[in-house]
Order: sequence, then C-alpha cells, then structure tokens
Amino acid sequence: MLKQRLIVIIIMLPVLVYFAALGGLPYTLLISLFIGLAAWEFWRMFYRGGYAPSAILTIGGAVLFCLQGYFTQIPLEALMVGLAMLTALVQLVKYERGPQNGTPNSTPSGTAYGAQNAALGFCITLAGSLYWGMLGSYLIRLRMLPDGFWWLMLTLPAVWASDSGGYLIGRTFGQHFMTPRLSPKKTWEGFAGGIVFSLLLTATLGALWHIKAEQVTWQSGLFLGAIIAVLVPLGDFTGSLFKRFFSLKDSSKLIPGHGGVIDRIDTWVWAAVLGYYFVIFLQ
Repeated sequence: MLKQRLIVIIIMLPVLVYFAALGGLPYTLLISLFIGLAAWEFWRMFYRGGYAPSAILTIGGAVLFCLQGYFTQIPLEALMVGLAMLTALVQLVKYERGPQNGTPNSTPSGTAYGAQNAALGFCITLAGSLYWGMLGSYLIRLRMLPDGFWWLMLTLPAVWASDSGGYLIGRTFGQHFMTPRLSPKKTWEGFAGGIVFSLLLTATLGALWHIKAEQVTWQSGLFLGAIIAVLVPLGDFTGSLFKRFFSLKDSSKLIPGHGGVIDRIDTWVWAAVLGYYFVIFLQ
C-alpha cells in the first residue's frame, strides 16, 4: 500500500506542478478533469445507495462551474439558474415517466420512483455540482491571480504538510479523538502536529517564493499556513460525511493506494477557497 502511494505521488506531483506552471487552458482542463471525476464519485455513491441524481447534470454541472473559473465572461448566475431549472425539468420528467408506486424501478434500491425520490434527486444533483464545481473552480481562480502560481504553490503544500504532519504525529502520539464517529483516526494531537508542519513549510516556502513574487513573504506564508491547517480538516470531514452515510471507506478505487479522487482533493478545494480570499484580502 505504501509503495503504491509513493509511486502515485512521484508520478502525479510533477504533472500537477507542470500544468500549474503552464497555467491557462491546460491547467484549467486538468483541474476540470479532477473535479469531473470527483462529481462522478459523488453521483456514484448516491446512486448505488438507492437515490437517483442525474449523472449528466451532476458531473456536467460541476465541470461547467469549474470552467467558469477560467472563462469568467460566462455569467455565474446564469449557470446556476440554468442548472437548477434543467435539473428540475429532468426530475419532473423522470417522475412522470417512472414506474407507479409498488413497481420496481432502475435505482439500486428497487423502490418506486416516487415524488420523494425525485425531490431528493433534485437536491443531490444540485449539491454535487455546486459543491465540487464551485469550490473546485477556486483552484483555477487562485492560479489566475497575479503571481497566482506562487500562491498556489504555497496553498497546496500547506495542505500536504498538514496532512502529513497530522498523520505522523497522530499515529505516534494520538490519544484524544476529534470526531470518533465521522473520522475515527483523526486526533487532536495529529491536528496540532498538522498545524506545526504547515506553519514550518509555508513560512519557508514564503521566504523562497518571495524571490519571484514580492507579495509572497514568510509572514504571509505563516498566516496562510495557519488558516489552512486549522480549517481544511473540515473539507476532509465533509468528504468523510458522504462516505460514512453509505458505510464506505474510500470514494472509489481510481487512484491506487489512495482511494478515490474525493479522498485526495476534498481538502484541496477548501484550501483553494481560503487561499484565494486570503490573497484578495492582501491586495
């Protein structure tokens, strides 16, 4: 398992950094691919659990919201309204054309496609596309800011340092559990270790990146590292909430040794939002 994880990291990390350095459309398409896969995993969990969200609208909506982070001339409000109306139409048609109560339908649960299932399908479709698409778009919006590459290379390493520090310290010294039901292996000791690791790395990177980006300093790195380390575990807990609802350990098996895409980027998208507004505040 550890060997698989390391091999995947060795392959994927340079690819991500390369595309981030390129920026523009290539980077946008890569992030949109990640977000589309995360939305697919989200849809798949609920579909297999007996619900009926629209796969096309969940995945397509998330990708469109993500692309809007690059093609900013597309009105965000128009996308949101259009998705809501189209999702409502799809669920209404499914309900009217679906089997009558008491007859099996195509959902894994085998229950009739009643009004409750249609209403939940509407809510799940919108939630999946908005959550992954809107939050994921900030990975693109952050990169598009002035000196965005350097801010991105400060934001994502803060997540990785927090994760690594939390794992190492929590595994060695962890005794007090943060969320025993939601994420039983997370401890307060690991949480503190993640903060320390994140602060050390982001302060160091801030000092180094200052050579290329004047606004990026060790002080800004320190503050951003603290914000991310404290708040991004909520992204991890949100991903865990979806999985625990269906008694799943991983969102899928797409990434060997790591689980699914959601398992990897649930904290990235939160960090991107925090990083983006941190930079906006500084400006």
